[in-house]
Amino acid sequence: MNRWHQSILALIAALLCSAPAVSAKEIKAGNELIGQTLYNQTNLWTLKGERTVWANYHVDTMVPINAEIVVEEIDGEDVTFTVRETGQRIDLDNNDKSGLDGAAWAKRQFGPQKVDLARFTAAERKAIDNGLIELGMSKDAVIAAYGYPPRHVTPLLSGNQWSYWMNRWDRQVFYFDAEGKLVSIKD
Repeated sequence: MNRWHQSILALIAALLCSAPAVSAKEIKAGNELIGQTLYNQTNLWTLKGERTVWANYHVDTMVPINAEIVVEEIDGEDVTFTVRETGQRIDLDNNDKSGLDGAAWAKRQFGPQKVDLARFTAAERKAIDNGLIELGMSKDAVIAAYGYPPRHVTPLLSGNQWSYWMNRWDRQVFYFDAEGKLVSIKD
């Protein structure tokens, strides 16, 4: 082996020895969330209490905003989490239409602090608590009550028309005025 090869090998060895150790857990995106107690940032619906889908179909059981959750696993597009109060273990069925991988979905859906509901009007808080939508709600209140609209039908939250899937077949379109208040809903 010539001096040049020896120098390169010595440099590689020095770099490897000086680099901080990175565990396999740290390599996977979103793993910093695993095991943490976080808070649901919007109302979220489950299907048969066992899974949710990226489109957040509004059927079955609602996991309320500010519910304590623990992320159990993030694997590519999918996320498994437990609702602390009920012990429900829920799997996210995600796909590329969501525009988010599992880690990005979890980071948007769960946060380290509870959502401050005091910023909403009394009527908005009542609707959010019940998972309902009322005319006059702000865009932020609609997100808190119904979750984020699916990106493939509502690419920009700055737009004044948002679409939500109620289930696989039914969709509602929400229309907002220039001030961001909900003015009509079309089934």
